[in-house]
This record gives sequence, C-alpha cells and structure tokens, in this order.
Amino acid sequence: MRVVLDTNIIYRTGGRRLLGTEVELVAKSRLELDITIYIPEVVLEELSNLYADEYRDLCKDITELSGLIVNESEKPKIPDSIKALGDYKSALNIRLTELGVQRVQHDNITHTRILDRIFKRRKPFPTEGKHTPDSSKGYRDSLIWEMVCSKVADKQDKTIFVTDNWQDFAESGSAKNELHPHLKEDLKNLGLAENAVELCRSLEDFNRKYVKPHLASLEEIKNKIEEGTLPYFILPSFFEGHFDDILSQAQDYMRDMDYELSELLGEDVSGIYLSSMYDPNEIRVAKVRKITKTEVLVSAEIEVEVDIEFFLDKSAACALDDDSAISVYDYGWNEWMAEAGACICVTLELDVILDQDKKEVTDFNIVAIIPC
Repeated sequence: MRVVLDTNIIYRTGGRRLLGTEVELVAKSRLELDITIYIPEVVLEELSNLYADEYRDLCKDITELSGLIVNESEKPKIPDSIKALGDYKSALNIRLTELGVQRVQHDNITHTRILDRIFKRRKPFPTEGKHTPDSSKGYRDSLIWEMVCSKVADKQDKTIFVTDNWQDFAESGSAKNELHPHLKEDLKNLGLAENAVELCRSLEDFNRKYVKPHLASLEEIKNKIEEGTLPYFILPSFFEGHFDDILSQAQDYMRDMDYELSELLGEDVSGIYLSSMYDPNEIRVAKVRKITKTEVLVSAEIEVEVDIEFFLDKSAACALDDDSAISVYDYGWNEWMAEAGACICVTLELDVILDQDKKEVTDFNIVAIIPC
C-alpha cells in the first residue's frame, strides 16, 4: 500500500515532524502491512515555510514580552530563527529516514501540464472564474496531484492520498472521501483504475480503516483494564492525571466541528470553543490490540459533559425557544452575530499506546469526538 501525505496532515503531527500516536501506529505496522509512505518534495518545502512563519510569529510575542520585563537578567533570549529552521529541517529529515519515507520529486512535471489544468478549469484548480493563472489557488495542489497520479499511483498497489483539503480534491462537501470526477478521469487517462487512488481525510481515519483491523486483539489485557487490575494503567486515574492535555486536544479537535454541532443544536453555529470539561460520566475500553511484542494500543471511549461557546446569527438567537439548549450571553456581540453557549454530552474516542516492558503510557491522542 502506498500512502501519500499532504502538508495539512503532517503539520498537525507532533513537533510538525511526524511524531505522535497516529504516526507511530503507521510506523510500527508499515513492514507487516507493506505500507510505504510518500511525501512530495513540494510538501516538504511548504512545511519548512510554514514552520519559519510560525516561528517568526512566536518570536514577535517573545520580543513583546521582553519589552515588558524590567529586570534585564530576567528577559528571555530571542532564539535565532535561521538556526531553528535548520534544526527543524535536520530533525525532519532524520524522522523521514526512520519512517522509510520516499520523497517524490517534481522535476519532470512541466508548467504546460499545470497550465492546461488551469485553462480547462480542472480540479484541483477552481472550476469557476477567470482563466487567469493564480499561484495561490490550485498551483501547489495541482503539482501534488500530478506527482500522486503520475509518480506514485500504480496498477498493482493501492494508493491512499491523506489530505484534509476536500474542497480541491474531493467530489463535494457531502462526499469528502470521494475523488473529484476530474481526478478520476486523470487516472483513467494514465491507464489506471479510477479507484487506484483513494482519499482519506486524516491519519486517524487511515488507521481506523487500514491499520487497526489488522492488529491482533488482546482480550486478557482489555479485561484487566476494565477491571482496574492493570496497575500501570488505571483509566480513570489516567484521565485525571492527563486532564489538561486531553482538554487541550479536545479544544483543538472541536474547532472543526461547526457542522456536527450545528446539527446537534439545530442552529448554524460557528467559532466553536470548548471552555470546560467535567468528570467523566462513563469510561469504556473499546478494544486492546497488539502493535509490537512490547506495545499495545488501547482504544477507549470517555463520555463527558462539556461547555462550549460559539456564535450564531442574531436573528436566530432572538428566535430561540425558552427550552432551547442554547444560552445567549450577548445578543449584540456585533451587528450580525450573538455570542452563546451550551452544555452538551460528547464521547471522546482516545487511542493510548502502552509499553508493557516499561509499564508506562508512551503516547495518546483523541481520534474522534462524537456528540452523544
């Protein structure tokens, strides 16, 4: 199986360099499942640029903080951005080697091929608007797609393109895991089946579909965790001890849940912010699987009440029923929107990697948040 990673996927991983639970699952399973990871060179270039931009922005914050500190000896040192970027590239290259990543070059993909896509209004370029080439809309994505379909995709091997950019690669908002017809046609023109490349929106989704089903189930350890008799991993204690990290991950995840929470609340809401999370109502062990001789993957489900804050249309806020689950805090937040909130029940789906030799948790990650 060939797995191509887009920038938006890698930049979410630990350290911006492919660290974390979901990458470890792929890494530890890749030999047994015959998985090869491919990353287009343009993605690596973009990663470096994003890292440099983020680093410079953070340095500005440090500079502002330094200006407020009176004692010169207590002022923070401003890191050298050039050295930091060099260190990042070196660390990323080491990680790519560890994962056996194949770097995909774009040296023989001509501008003519990209321009042809522009003028024919073919995805990933916008399908509407002027015929004017705009490097900010589609050029990079078209270059990546040309590399995926002409340099990675193969008749004998399935290719999974992991990207959250469904707007440019997918058929529609209601079919985010289905390639756009233009892209399927590209594959057919190259003599490949139209399903030779499949879309996957996250590493969590990839692992759920292609990795976890192949991991051996460990019922004995699952029973011990459920009974609370595995001394180095008591789930309620783990939740309590890692509460701040779990809350932070949940906050990051829920920022992209406007659609799901709008459906739950019956109103179009935006700007979701998880402000607080309470003690669990219930903690369940869904599955325990073997990763390596010493490591296991625990998939847990934690049902909790959370407070969320958001914005909704001012007219919708004024029309809410008295028994609505939504509480409006500020009807006049601005000319068009009201500030509101609600307390809802959600299930956190959590992956935890346990090292049985070291008797410790080595990593964990929220893979999904499902409204109850």
